[in-house]
Amino acid sequence: MSIQPPTPGSIEDRLQHGTFRQPSDTSQKVWRYMDLAKFVWLLNERKLALARLDGLSDNYEGTLTAKTVEWIQKFLREHKTKDGWDVVAKHFRDSQRTTFVSCWHANEHESEAMWRLYCGQRAGVAIQTTYRNLITSITDQPNVYIGCVKYIDYEQESIPEANAFAPAMHKRVAFAHEREVRLVTSPSEYRVSFAPEAVPAVLTLPWDCEAYADRVHVSPYAHEYFYESVRAVIKALSPALESRLIWSYMKAAPVL
Repeated sequence: MSIQPPTPGSIEDRLQHGTFRQPSDTSQKVWRYMDLAKFVWLLNERKLALARLDGLSDNYEGTLTAKTVEWIQKFLREHKTKDGWDVVAKHFRDSQRTTFVSCWHANEHESEAMWRLYCGQRAGVAIQTTYRNLITSITDQPNVYIGCVKYIDYEQESIPEANAFAPAMHKRVAFAHEREVRLVTSPSEYRVSFAPEAVPAVLTLPWDCEAYADRVHVSPYAHEYFYESVRAVIKALSPALESRLIWSYMKAAPVL
């Protein structure tokens, strides 16, 4: 049993790692819904922000199920390992604080629920790209992995892989509507000599919207002035994206 994250390698190695489930079709569309401030930051910095796992709103993020804990404790007893449960549990808790994720929504179509959850009532944009483009964006980032989150019953099921990344790639079945794809990293400099005060709340990686975004959608509930504001921001910071800016398809008027 290994509780350390997998060793970084080539993109092929990372895609084949069992913890990170891959879709059958990498042309699958993925979406990142955000408010205008985050979009401006992304264009200006040309970086993607990855949030620390223990800072996300769901307090189950990065945790183990009861059956997983039982299995690990049984393994430790049977193999008489030098590390007891307290030591192993500390490793998993530390991993929560040293693992960072960027969360995307996999869907061939827009999601009304995602607009409301992440963009408020009348504002926000959604970057539409593909799973393949996300892979391309991390090819030269050997510490970053990508995969589809698995949704399980935390009361009845276990997390089969006993490594530090596995809890980051599982969520409770109540969140299955998110259909989440995650970019995940856990830099070794934070794990080797863990000091809570030295771990930042957010990490960034190079990410150029012009290179990877297929469309930028404006919220269907936004006013015309908001759309024009987004256009002005794009003209100033990333003009090549202007032709890819569109209203949400949900804004179209009914035929009858």
